Amino acid sequence: MTLRIAFVTAELFTQASGVRVVVESLSRELAALDHETCVFGVTSDGSPDEVPEWWRGAKTQAFSAQLIKSFGFSTQICAQVARFKPDIIHVHGIWTFASIAGLRLKRATGAPLIISPHGALAGASFKQSPQKKRLAMAFYQRKSLLAADGFHVTSDAEAQEVLGIAPNAYVQVIRNGVDVGAARIRPMETRKKRVLALCRLEPKKGLENLIAAWKQMARHRPDWVLEVRGPDRNGYLNHLKALAATCVDGQITFSGSVFDAERDAVMADSKLFMLPSENENFGLTVAEALSVGTPVIAATGTPWSGLVDQGAGWWTDNRPETIAHALLHATSLPDATLEAMGQRGQDWMLRSFRWNDIASEVVNFYNDISGCTAQVQPSAMGLCR
Repeated sequence: MTLRIAFVTAELFTQASGVRVVVESLSRELAALDHETCVFGVTSDGSPDEVPEWWRGAKTQAFSAQLIKSFGFSTQICAQVARFKPDIIHVHGIWTFASIAGLRLKRATGAPLIISPHGALAGASFKQSPQKKRLAMAFYQRKSLLAADGFHVTSDAEAQEVLGIAPNAYVQVIRNGVDVGAARIRPMETRKKRVLALCRLEPKKGLENLIAAWKQMARHRPDWVLEVRGPDRNGYLNHLKALAATCVDGQITFSGSVFDAERDAVMADSKLFMLPSENENFGLTVAEALSVGTPVIAATGTPWSGLVDQGAGWWTDNRPETIAHALLHATSLPDATLEAMGQRGQDWMLRSFRWNDIASEVVNFYNDISGCTAQVQPSAMGLCR
């Protein structure tokens, strides 16, 4: 059965956003499965007003953000989504007007409401602007969460975060995907002796611990470089640079954000990728690094224990001494070993993380939700699992 699917989100065309990557890729694959899919959101300062050339998602309807730009408010979103007559309303991200719009649209259209929190219910997320989030939870966010007919999450830990607020919620764990082709992996011997950390520069990413770990191991690996890349959040880059300046035995460099083909090229030219986050609901950059054959060291705050099972990397806690131990071991391995790990990682992505397969799982979830809403009253929704 063909579905009319409305994705509702905040900023549509912000490249430095994991939510945007998921919205773009998943909407594209749902449309490719012949479901009528449209993405509704806002544009604000710093993002293009028109659909950019790099957008590869489903069709969009974008409106100028009003009042508080970061909140994503627009008077037009609800009316336009209602005019689209969706069978499914899928809200991506919380703490913005999209949550209010989703709740209003569910009431107005009767369509099931699905929410993807994208990690925004984790404890680490609540540490950012905690007063604003307490107010948001009190005024609209809890109502929206409790009204949802289903939640799409990407890890068991994120499922528990949802159930901590909505104990009877219908929660489905479906991983995110990655655009991966069976391209030949760049030989490890030609790559830079570089450990790449590519993420938003903010406290929850564990970069302070990574820098402290590098200080411990750098004198043992003077020919290796730690390169930190990504968009700065609230001036955090200056803090990281100050910490790195005290590392006298090893090189730590900072560069700007990279996207798409340029990002893949940097990853494919690095011998190792590192994600030391305190908490991640998925960690899309891990999948992106694996897709180009780069072994990964990820912290146990990320849902990537499969790195060990698949022989594609390491899964370790993010204390500096533990990270340093993992780095010393990984950087001691011969190129042939790292290249074999990279090949296993790429094979894993090809086998289990293709977006078209994931879109099919999401459609099955939508159909399950639609069946539940047709059979039970809203007060009993959480029992339909």
